[in-house]
Amino acid sequence: MAMYEALKRTPVHRDVVIRTDSETSKKCLEGRYKQWRLRSFKQPKGYVIENEDVVKNINDVVGRRRAAGATTTYVWIRGHVGDVGNEAADKLAKRGARRQWYKTTSAADRAEIAKEERAKREVLRTERELKKRVEDGRKRLAEMRTVAGAEIAEFGV
Repeated sequence: MAMYEALKRTPVHRDVVIRTDSETSKKCLEGRYKQWRLRSFKQPKGYVIENEDVVKNINDVVGRRRAAGATTTYVWIRGHVGDVGNEAADKLAKRGARRQWYKTTSAADRAEIAKEERAKREVLRTERELKKRVEDGRKRLAEMRTVAGAEIAEFGV
């Protein structure tokens, strides 16, 4: 969807390079689309083409851009390795997904989910506190053993 929005907003006469961490998207838009179109988007063995409408929309825009003399190039980049543009795109995608989730989830469901999240956070907080207490207890026990050992040595018991 982000590719479609980017292409839609870029003037049709300008060349575009789309950098994506999705090899599947790149392959779909570069080669598979032609095969799918030849088969009227029917896949053998009943396989479904995911996001068929998005792929069609992107290719429509690319076709208009091509007709205007512009090129569209897809470049695959490795994701989640610190590429500034890729990291920014991921953040925007997550923000958009949250916004969409918020729009499509009822207030009652959001309240229930928030309640569950609070309960999870409380459990995690309690676990951390218990681990801290156990660790503190172990340290005190070790200190007591050290002191007791020193006293035994001092009194020769």
